[in-house]
Amino acid sequence: MNDKRSVISNFLKRHTEQSDDFSAINDWDELVQKLQQVPSALEPMIEDRMKVVLEKILPTINDWDELAQKWQQAPSELGPLIKARMKVVLEKILPTINDWNELEQKRQQVPLALEPLIEARMKVVLESINDWHELAQKWQQAPSELGPLIKARMKVVLEKILPTINDWNELEQKRQQAPSELGPLIKARMKVVLEKILPTINDWNELEQKRQQAPSELGPLIKARMKVVLEKILPTINDWNELEQKRQQVPLALEPLIEARMKVVLEEMKEPSGWFVECCSDENKIPEWLLPLFLEKAKSFIQ
Repeated sequence: MNDKRSVISNFLKRHTEQSDDFSAINDWDELVQKLQQVPSALEPMIEDRMKVVLEKILPTINDWDELAQKWQQAPSELGPLIKARMKVVLEKILPTINDWNELEQKRQQVPLALEPLIEARMKVVLESINDWHELAQKWQQAPSELGPLIKARMKVVLEKILPTINDWNELEQKRQQAPSELGPLIKARMKVVLEKILPTINDWNELEQKRQQAPSELGPLIKARMKVVLEKILPTINDWNELEQKRQQVPLALEPLIEARMKVVLEEMKEPSGWFVECCSDENKIPEWLLPLFLEKAKSFIQ
């Protein structure tokens, strides 16, 4: 029985001594280190001491990085203490921070409950940004939860600058950069610009490029101009390959114009050209609807 009492007594003595040892520690980093080293049975003793030390030092800590570090180190039970101090310090320093990246870094460090404080400051900072490219970059990089803040500012800036933009390529670039919800604003300006510039465009390749770039809603405007330009240039084209290339490029509704020219070119041919011979050797190049005329022409060349 005495042996049992001795074992129990030694157990209590060890833990009493260890408890006394912990109560003598006032250094936070040392407590953090001990918490990582001791058996789990001793963790509550260290956590109790950490709480005592934390309550002493927290009111003196104004350095954000130090608080963020303690937030990472502390047991969850001590989270509310640190969170309360973080809130006090945040409310002091936030009005002085104008750097978006610094704010985003702090937003990633804080407890969820403090994020609204930082996001409110981010909104203030955003409202001072008038550069579209900077906003577009932030839109690409920011986490989705900040999307609505950035999108709202992009809309304000877009409404200011769009009436001044007459360059099609710049509008197309902004359409690619903007959130889809802002697409209608840019498309409306694209329509205004397109209506101005289309009557001046006589280059087929430029029209085709714009047709590829433009939102589908603007397709009819470009098709109408393509028809005008086609009707001008088609009578000058006698090269079958060029006609075939254009037939593959145009909207379906304009194909009959090109096919009519292809028929004329074939009918007016006096002797077999290189492309005619090429088509005869590879019948896949002959449109099905033109095959009878090809056969008729081929017979005339052989006779």
